[in-house]
Amino acid sequence: MIYRSLLAVLLLLLINAPLSMAQAPGGNDTPQPAAAAVDDTITSELRRIHRELTQLRMEQEKPKMTDVIGGIGYIMGICGIAAYFLAKRDRDQ
Repeated sequence: MIYRSLLAVLLLLLINAPLSMAQAPGGNDTPQPAAAAVDDTITSELRRIHRELTQLRMEQEKPKMTDVIGGIGYIMGICGIAAYFLAKRDRDQ
């Protein structure tokens, strides 16, 4: 998890780096061929990270087994309370 966080921070730093760092040392405005490779690498890594985040969001939206069992127990508890009061009312009459 720390490795992914560190990778994300490094990618963000590379994305936000000034363009002067990607320019050729001669002073002209043509980027170095290595800069294009770095851009491709960053783009592919960001796509992978985006896919992973989307998958994690989808997994978190699914109800878990503990949620299902807890919901069933909640419903049974309400039915039990209702049955108690109905039995008490019938006993008192």
